[in-house]
Amino acid sequence: MYTTNSATQGAATVFRGNASGTNLGHSVYAFGAAQSGAGAVKNNVVVNYLDSPATASSQTYTVCIASTDNSNTIHINVNSETSTLTLMEIAQ
Repeated sequence: MYTTNSATQGAATVFRGNASGTNLGHSVYAFGAAQSGAGAVKNNVVVNYLDSPATASSQTYTVCIASTDNSNTIHINVNSETSTLTLMEIAQ
């Protein structure tokens, strides 16, 4: 994840449900934020999170990437890079 604007931070978060649902990360900085500094600097965001939705119903999750000021572009997976998302259900 990176931005070419030195004044912009990019943030990655996960919502339970859609993007209007429950933000499981920090309200501004999400699970991880990246700032470019003096140019395009790539940053990794690694998250381990145990969600306890208190229901036996199936859940959906939405990954969102955005600038923290909501006005600049954040780039992911450029130059044929890939991202990995691994979800596990833990039986109780």
